[in-house]
Amino acid sequence: MCPPATFARPVPPEIQSVRDFPPELVVEAAVRCVRVVRPALGAPLSTLLPPGMSARFRLASDLASACQELGFGGDVGYQTFLYSSEHDTRRLLLFLVEKLPRDEAGGGAEPPGKSGALLRAIGACIRDQLGTPWVPPNCRTPRLQRLQGTSYLQPFSTCPLVLPHTGGPPELQEYFRGAAPPVPAQPPRPAGAPPALLETHAAQLSARHDWEAEWGGAGLASRLPPQEYVGRKRLRARLRALESLRQACPPRPHGPPEGPLDPAWLQGAFGAGGGAGGALPKGSRFTRTQHLTHKQDPQVLLQQVQAAVETLPPSKGSEEAPGMRQAGEEASLEATLAQLEAAIEGRRGEARAAQLGLAQVEAEVRQGHLALGGRQDALRLKARALELLPDAHGNMAKLQVGWGVPGGGQVWGLLDSLGVTGARL
Repeated sequence: MCPPATFARPVPPEIQSVRDFPPELVVEAAVRCVRVVRPALGAPLSTLLPPGMSARFRLASDLASACQELGFGGDVGYQTFLYSSEHDTRRLLLFLVEKLPRDEAGGGAEPPGKSGALLRAIGACIRDQLGTPWVPPNCRTPRLQRLQGTSYLQPFSTCPLVLPHTGGPPELQEYFRGAAPPVPAQPPRPAGAPPALLETHAAQLSARHDWEAEWGGAGLASRLPPQEYVGRKRLRARLRALESLRQACPPRPHGPPEGPLDPAWLQGAFGAGGGAGGALPKGSRFTRTQHLTHKQDPQVLLQQVQAAVETLPPSKGSEEAPGMRQAGEEASLEATLAQLEAAIEGRRGEARAAQLGLAQVEAEVRQGHLALGGRQDALRLKARALELLPDAHGNMAKLQVGWGVPGGGQVWGLLDSLGVTGARL
């Protein structure tokens, strides 16, 4: 709700809440708030509710239209002001209060104590300096000399600074702790420290903003960690630079280098001669970009290679180099072939030894199977003979006791007659 000071008359003491607001007070508060928010919209509206019903309806309708133009999204009409409820009145007045402009001149909270006084003094000094036009040093009055100084302006000259930072190899940290000069002592002149710090900070801030913008776009789209993304980007830049140099420079002469490089080849490689073998011709940025991004014409590249070959003097070492290189390659191939043959022979011997061992194991297994089969046949025959005897269980007990049991000799004789060998122990 609007502050009481904005009303033409104070709020009566008997009004304790929005429920007690009469239509006259609601209309007056709304009109005064509309005038503060948008003076052109609230100027035709009257703050006093007229006595006639038709005039009341007209004023309430115009006020409702003004509230809708301000952006009130609720249901508003003449009944909102003349026959309003507590809920509708509260919503409308809260909306109008939020639309009121705020005084931000003294809105910032200042720290108490000496720090607040110092900040206020600095702000006042800066306001005075900004509000005073610049005057040449010879024409300054004593007051202007206190504000703008008595000497000429110093040029803004910077120099690169080495700022210590955490991380990195131990040697770098040891350098920062001991041998590195302090930052204020790095500029050649003491007055150059503030400009250098400002320039370094601006460069770091710009690099940080560029990295955040790049990582927010292409970096996140690549779905790679930051370190891997930076590594791949650095690798791509290195490959592009190497490709441009490889396209621009003519090939080196074959054979081992003997002595210093040929000046003619250097001139043709780096464009000192001004001919077709120039590496990077001078020109505009578009020319250099086009040279780096587009491939050269094959005819031009062939002419560069031919020009470089013609400028090279023939040498005996370059003629003998192909034969020596071929002989070395043949020797290395023969040595490799001999090693492969020796390895193959060794593997063949190991295979033969493994086959012999496997044959011996198979023979032993067959012998074991034969012996096991004979024992199984003897056991089956004995079991069959015992089943044919009367009173098999008793006979088994007699056999276990031995010859001392009566009738045991008869059992053994019966077994001998049946041909069961090895029954007696």
